[in-house]
Amino acid sequence: MKKFKDLKFTPNPYGFGFHSAIQFKNGYEVSIVCGSFHYCSPQENLYDAHMYDTYEVAVLKDGDLCYDTPITDDVLGYQTPENIIGILKQIQML
Repeated sequence: MKKFKDLKFTPNPYGFGFHSAIQFKNGYEVSIVCGSFHYCSPQENLYDAHMYDTYEVAVLKDGDLCYDTPITDDVLGYQTPENIIGILKQIQML
């Protein structure tokens, strides 16, 4: 499993901030975003994605937001890098 520092963030295609995504063989994907319009801290636009303390995480299934996993029924706001690694492990096991 990757470490958080290994995630590749790119400028968010939907606006300000940054985005990273990891796809799994089971059809699930985890989307991680940060920036002024997301549930992260600080809630502003910084120069590097790894400067944030927390991030917003969404679970997708076959390209669509998924609200019916044992992990969550909504997006997860204010997740620490350690929490995100745990979420990635859980999604991979579904």
